[in-house]
Amino acid sequence: GICERLMDAVGAREILVALGDPVSGRVKYRRTRSAMRGCDDGVDDPLAVAVLGGGEARIGGSSPATMYAPLRDEGRTVGAIWATTAGGDYVDRDLALLEAFGAYLSLALQRASLRLGPKR
Repeated sequence: GICERLMDAVGAREILVALGDPVSGRVKYRRTRSAMRGCDDGVDDPLAVAVLGGGEARIGGSSPATMYAPLRDEGRTVGAIWATTAGGDYVDRDLALLEAFGAYLSLALQRASLRLGPKR
C-alpha cells in the first residue's frame, strides 16, 4: 500500500499515523502496518505530542532517525504521522516527502469526512 511505498522512499522501518485530540495529546486511532484501529493511547514522545498539538513538521531533536508531520483538517491539527529508521539520519528532503504525504493524507481524510457526513 501507500504507507509501504513511503517507507521505501524514506528508508523507514516504521510509519505511524495517529489521529487524536491535540489538546490532550491522546491518540484515538492509530495505523501501523496492519490496519487502522481505535484506541485511547497516550503519546510519550514529546516531539510527537508537539506536532499533534499543532506544531510544525520536524526532524527529531535528539534523534535525527525520527521525523514528524502534522495532519490537518481546515487548518486545525487532527493527527500526526511519524517515521523512524534504523539506518542513518533523516535530512530535509526526507521531511519534505513526509510533509507532502501528510498533506495528501489530510485531503483523503477530508474527503472521507465529507462522505461520512450527515446525509441530506
